[in-house]
Amino acid sequence: MRVVCRVVCGCSPAIRLTWIKVNGRLPIGRYEMNHHNTELLIKDVRKSDEGDYKCTASNSNGRDHVVVQIDVQCTLRCLALACGPVYVKGPLNWCVCV
Repeated sequence: MRVVCRVVCGCSPAIRLTWIKVNGRLPIGRYEMNHHNTELLIKDVRKSDEGDYKCTASNSNGRDHVVVQIDVQCTLRCLALACGPVYVKGPLNWCVCV
């Protein structure tokens, strides 16, 4: 599952992005972030990965965040052809799951 946090601006100074799982922890050993932390990739998605994920953008001018609710409809243990998508409840201009 890939969740993308998009910041649309020509901000200066540069923005720092961080991810957390609200009321939990990012899955140890099963997540990666790209170089600028704009993408959170969770591998071997499990039902326990459901919940709210918060992406915070900050620089010396302030901070803002968006919370994405992830609802896991199945796990990777089911047959690939029978596996449904991972649904995202949140503003789609901020988040995309693939």
